[in-house]
This record gives sequence, structure tokens and C-alpha cells, in this order.
Amino acid sequence: MLDDPNMPPVYVQKILGHKYLSTLDIYNRPTRDDVIRAGLAHHARQEKRREETPVPVDEPSYNPDSLSILFGRDAS
Repeated sequence: MLDDPNMPPVYVQKILGHKYLSTLDIYNRPTRDDVIRAGLAHHARQEKRREETPVPVDEPSYNPDSLSILFGRDAS
């Protein structure tokens, strides 16, 4: 039941009759393969997010106050 993403751990706690949610830790022992698989999936999601997120490109611009000082006139 703890592996089911649609089953909240507090429900499992009630079903099993545990007083504390932390008691469920004795049932939740991931295998080495589970940990590796979860880590690889995490990194794949991060890489996908980086590839899908466009990098913002700032267009070059000048500060109007700097231009007015530089050229001695109103830049607007």
C-alpha cells in the first residue's frame, strides 16, 4: 500500500492500526535498485525540464540617463 501513489500514508497508518505515522518506516525499506531507479528518474526529469525551459535572452539596451549624460541631451 505504501508504494501506491494514490494511497496516502495516513490511510495506511489507520488500516494497520499504528498510533504514529513514523511506525510505517519499518515497512518502507527501499531496495538498492529502487533507490537507483528513483535517482535516475529524478535526474531524467531535471534534464527534461532544463531542455524544455527556454533561456531568456535580454535584448541589449541603454540607460536613458547614461545617454543624456554622455551626449548632453535628452535621450527620450
